[in-house]
Amino acid sequence: QHSLGGELVADPTQSSFFKAMLLAKGVLLVLNARAESVEPAVPFSRIWCAFEESVALTQNEGRDAPMLLDIATTCDGNAELLTDGVAPLDVQQSKMTSAEHKKQARERSFPIEVIEVGLYLELEKASASIDEDRVR
Repeated sequence: QHSLGGELVADPTQSSFFKAMLLAKGVLLVLNARAESVEPAVPFSRIWCAFEESVALTQNEGRDAPMLLDIATTCDGNAELLTDGVAPLDVQQSKMTSAEHKKQARERSFPIEVIEVGLYLELEKASASIDEDRVR
């Protein structure tokens, strides 16, 4: 993304970065947990991350299946994952219960303080390494 400066004029949907994203099956959004000197979910405050999330949620025209958006973080040293739909692991481990029930149980421990940062996202305040990226 940082080497796209010469490629982008005004519309990031014309970039090779965007076109490559359209070829992907989905996006994995990795969110940091709260740390001593860092607020949780920093990617929600970054403009390029918001662009990637937007592409995953809205660019489904002409696709065989909607683009997936999965969200990962850690909590107490454990990996936590919210999946867009049932994950293969849920299906494999669901001999006694439904895959959807397995998904609910798996996602129950995802830290709400991390994901709720995205609910209060103010895109107009998002930051970028290169300030010009904020207005593309």
